[in-house]
Amino acid sequence: MTKKHFLFIILFSTNFFAQNKTKTPYDYVNPFIGTDDMGHTYPGAAVPFGLVQLSPETDSVLYSYGKGYNPDVYKYCAGYQYADKTIVGFSHTHMNGTGHSDLGDFLIMPTIGKLRLNPGTKEKPESGYRSRFSHNTEKANPGYYAVHLDDYNIDVELTATERVGFHKYKFPETKDAHIILDLTSGIYNYDGKVVWSSVRVENKKLVTGFRQTNGWARTRYVYFAMEFSKPIKSYQLRNDEQSVYGGFWRKFNQNENFPERVGHKVKCAFNFETESGEIILVKVALSGVSTKNAIENLKAEIPSWDFEKVKEQTKEKWNKELSKITIEASEERKINFYTAMYHSFLNPNIFSDVNGEYRGLDQNIHKSNKFINYTTFSLWDTYRALHPLYTIIQQKRTSDIVNSMLAHYEQSVHKILPVWSHWANENWCMIGYHAVPVIVDAYMKNIGGFNVNKAFEAALASANYDLYDGIGAYKKFGFVPEDLSSNSASKTLEYAYDDWTIYKMAEKLGKKKEADEFLKRANNYKNIFDKETHYLRAKKSDGTFKIPFDPLSVVNQGYIEGNAWNYSLYVPHDVKGFIQILGGKEKLVTWLDSLFTSDLPEKYFGESEDVTKVGMIGNYVHGNEPSHHVPYMYNFAGAPWKTQERIHQIVNTMYKPEPHGLCGNDDCGQMSAWYIFSVMGFYPVAPGSNEYVIGSPCVDKVTINLENGRKFKITAENLLEKNIYIKEVWLNGKSIDRSYLTHREIINGGELKFVMQDQPNKNWAVDKNSEPYSMSR
Repeated sequence: MTKKHFLFIILFSTNFFAQNKTKTPYDYVNPFIGTDDMGHTYPGAAVPFGLVQLSPETDSVLYSYGKGYNPDVYKYCAGYQYADKTIVGFSHTHMNGTGHSDLGDFLIMPTIGKLRLNPGTKEKPESGYRSRFSHNTEKANPGYYAVHLDDYNIDVELTATERVGFHKYKFPETKDAHIILDLTSGIYNYDGKVVWSSVRVENKKLVTGFRQTNGWARTRYVYFAMEFSKPIKSYQLRNDEQSVYGGFWRKFNQNENFPERVGHKVKCAFNFETESGEIILVKVALSGVSTKNAIENLKAEIPSWDFEKVKEQTKEKWNKELSKITIEASEERKINFYTAMYHSFLNPNIFSDVNGEYRGLDQNIHKSNKFINYTTFSLWDTYRALHPLYTIIQQKRTSDIVNSMLAHYEQSVHKILPVWSHWANENWCMIGYHAVPVIVDAYMKNIGGFNVNKAFEAALASANYDLYDGIGAYKKFGFVPEDLSSNSASKTLEYAYDDWTIYKMAEKLGKKKEADEFLKRANNYKNIFDKETHYLRAKKSDGTFKIPFDPLSVVNQGYIEGNAWNYSLYVPHDVKGFIQILGGKEKLVTWLDSLFTSDLPEKYFGESEDVTKVGMIGNYVHGNEPSHHVPYMYNFAGAPWKTQERIHQIVNTMYKPEPHGLCGNDDCGQMSAWYIFSVMGFYPVAPGSNEYVIGSPCVDKVTINLENGRKFKITAENLLEKNIYIKEVWLNGKSIDRSYLTHREIINGGELKFVMQDQPNKNWAVDKNSEPYSMSR
């Protein structure tokens, strides 16, 4: 740990704990965790699952400067980097922890003095409207952010509701106070990303507008209503572009106090005179539908100008959600745990307005009367642990999420479920049809409130859409051929798992024809097993394996963001079947041991911006999702004590309470959800199985407060730094000799007790009947 990060933790502890005799989960959250380099998190203000994420941008790096992809933009997926020393402004939409990005809508920046409408540079902030700042004046809690802008001597405070961002600016005495609104600013921005924008000054306090952007979401509309607590003295609405056609608007001086402006490069300044210490408040409501709805959202959610009241209400919302799981542990572990909970509840995002209306995938306006519509589905990441976590502690929200996915299916011209969707757009990122396991897992766990027949229909449609990512060839050959579709080994493996979940749903529904079909497809992973190398490899349509082959490389080997060593282990639904073709349990144990202990040659680092040395233990990649189940695979091979060792190793090294504390992108909460499950002592290796594989608890006590009013309590007796091994496990007073729990056992409430010791217990849960579910028994 560096001296800087040690001081960071001390300052955080002092700010949050000094005056709190009774600490709540809210008090332990550190929104700065993961804001430096790889984590791609943001420190700004948001409520749980809110549409608004009001947070600072610390640079204006573009996706492209006209010559292809600019790799420097990768750090700014969330707009903020802890190492930066300037703030460009505060925008209202952000993604948590993604490895690609969008949004950054409606950047606002308070300034004084000479008006500048360009952002300037980090090397010379005074050349634009950005400002220097210091972490000494910066503070962040869930739903609250504050900072001092050094160049302007302005104190900034931010809070939010579900659909409204609330700004509080404390100005010095000046005749030249400005609040800038930049409609051109954005994350992963490029010249031309704004397809069109519009702004209207409705009266001396109310401004409305919208913009349409073409980015990761290529047809994205976002509307706003912005209200000031003080009348505007004067304003400028500029459009910094040369238009071939000017029409008869040339009758007016549109740059000065003219109440409407449209174009591709609209920037605005609203001017005030302020006394020393004067407060100007700004409320900005968003909508995906219209400015009318944005105004309605604003009036419904923040009808008054009481900033402290809204801030306190936001705190209460966070405490309610964060208290769904409480723990007893060290201060550091509490900070990591509750921050992981916080990051897990930042998305998906509410996308319907207060009147129930939302923009659909078909770009028409729909109304959801029976469910809340959600967006931002990073499904390649979140189906693994985040959505299974929701099936325990966010069951009502899970029902709404499934209904949102089914609405996507019905509005899709392709008639399939979302792959990676946000803001009424499918962006097609990554692989698989992983909305299917999210829906199936909910169905298998008896979470209701959605049309099961429609859900099954949508799952079948998604699995049979031949145009998508090699599915047609997958059905024809029993694997995805690399010469017909790239990343074919990864696709074959992930399709096989998704197909297994359809098999499980069909079996429960009594649909034998579909169950038989998808059981066969669930075995397709075996079709790419190479008996010579023992890897699951990319195969061509002629039946030969792709060559040359390098099991350590992530480039052009048929895997996405992974190599053969890691991706060949992606058989979460049938680990025992994989063991059989591999040649026995000992072969898998040797593979896993080597994975964690081998040294990856230096030449392989840098092949992927998503797979870096900081997120690796040996050749095991914890900083990216495909390997998240891997430490638990020892349980299937009769060596659960090795899982116990690896869980503590990962928890202790890959998660730290500091800005650089995440070993990879948080990926909309998946990295955090892994931590939440694993420190409690279990993990959903195969969502859809209704089982959680036991690892090793990393906290003394856990209480899961269930929506049905019951509690599931976990204790780790004798848990010490060296006592990481399970001696015995008791469930509701009865000893259990198996390395898994069922969903029903958790949801029914009860008590789980781990008894820990400092030596491996090589007799616990090693019998064949003690092992977790596999499709092959």
